[in-house]
Amino acid sequence: MKASLLCVLIALFPGLLMVTDGLMFHEDVNITAILDQLMIGYDKRVRPYYGEQPVTVGVSLYILAVHDLSEQSMDFTFDMYFRQFWHDPRLAFARRPGLDKIVQGADYVKNIWVPDTFFVNEKETKYHHATTDNEFVRILHTGDVLRSIRMTVTASCMLDLQYFPFDKQLCTLEIESFGFTMSDLKFLWQDGERSVQLSPDVALPEFNILGHRQRIIEASLSSGNYSRLLADIQFDRAGGHYVIQVYLPTILMVTMSWLVFWLSPEEVSARVGLCAVSVLALSILMVSVNKDLPKISYLKCLDIYLGVCMLYLLGALMECVCVSYIAQAIQAREDKVRQLEQDTKVARATPRQGQTTILLVLKPRTVDLFSKIGFPIAFLCFNVVYWIFYRRASKQVVDDLIYLH
Repeated sequence: MKASLLCVLIALFPGLLMVTDGLMFHEDVNITAILDQLMIGYDKRVRPYYGEQPVTVGVSLYILAVHDLSEQSMDFTFDMYFRQFWHDPRLAFARRPGLDKIVQGADYVKNIWVPDTFFVNEKETKYHHATTDNEFVRILHTGDVLRSIRMTVTASCMLDLQYFPFDKQLCTLEIESFGFTMSDLKFLWQDGERSVQLSPDVALPEFNILGHRQRIIEASLSSGNYSRLLADIQFDRAGGHYVIQVYLPTILMVTMSWLVFWLSPEEVSARVGLCAVSVLALSILMVSVNKDLPKISYLKCLDIYLGVCMLYLLGALMECVCVSYIAQAIQAREDKVRQLEQDTKVARATPRQGQTTILLVLKPRTVDLFSKIGFPIAFLCFNVVYWIFYRRASKQVVDDLIYLH
C-alpha cells in the first residue's frame, strides 16, 4: 500500500512542477502581453475622445523646496512633483486578481498620448535623472492615467517693491496647453483646494511662505481660448536683517549728528566735519543697499526712510553753517563797534535795523537750543508715523489664501 502511494506521488510530481511553471510564465506573459496589446492600433498622435468631447486633465503639485526669490532677475525657483491625471479609454484592460494597475517608467511614456502642458511664465526647467529619470506613468484598468514628474522650475515673478523691505510678494506658476484650445482640452485642479501642497520644510532665509491659492482662468489669445491654471504662492519678507543692518545704523548716524548742537559755535571744523562724515556714511549705506535691487522708477519704503534721514543730516549741517555765520556776524559787529569807540574823530555808526533784529534774536546758543529740542522731536514723530503706516500697509494679504501652517 505504501509502495503504491509513493509511486503515485512520484508520477504526479513532474506534472505539478509543469503546472506551477506554467502559471508563473502565464503571469509574466500577461503583463508583457497587456502592454503589447495596449499598443495595438494605438496612435499617440491622437488625443482621447478625438472628435467628441474635450479631454479633461487634472493637475496637482507638491512643492518640495523653494530655492530662491530674486529681486534682481524677478523670478523664483522651486522643486516640485508635477502630476497630471486624464482618462484614455484606449488604455483600459481587463482587471485580474492582484492586477488593477500598471506602473511604467519614462520610456513607456513615449508610447502614449500625453498632454502638451507647458508653463507660461517659465524661464528654465530642469528634469532630474539621478539615479534614473524621475518620471513614471501609472495606468489603471479603467483607463485612468497618472503621469508624475519631478522637476526644478524657474518662473518669472514681477515683484512689487513699494513696501520693501516689509513687502509681501505673490508669485504665480501658470499652467496651460500649448496647442489644444478649450474645445479639445480643459484643465482642472485634481484635488480641489488640496491640489497644491507645500512641504512643511519649505523655507527661505529672507522670506517666510504664508501659503498658496489656486485659480482657473480662460486665456484669450490670437490662436483661440485656452484653459489656464494659476498656482499662487504668498511670500512674506523677513525684515529683521534690514532692521539690524540698515535701520539701526541709520538711526545712529542721525543721532550722532545731533552732537554738533553741544559743541561750541567757535569749533566750526569739528561741527561741519561730524555732519559731513555722517552724510558720507549714509550715502555709502544707500548705495550698498540698492546695488542688489533692480532699477525701478518708483520709491521704495526704504528709500523714503533713508531720504528723510539724509534730509535730517543735511539740516544739521545747515544749522552748523548758520550758527557759524551768526557767530561771525556778531563778532564782526562787536569788532566794528569797538573800533568806532576808539576812533573819536568818526561818529558812532548805527547798524541797520534788520541786521540788529537778526543778531538780537538769532543768537548761536539760541539756535543750538532749539535744535537740541526740535531735531529729536521731529525725528521721533517721523519714525512713529513711518512705522505705523508701513507696517499696517504691509500686513495685507490676498483673498482666499490657504495658509501653510
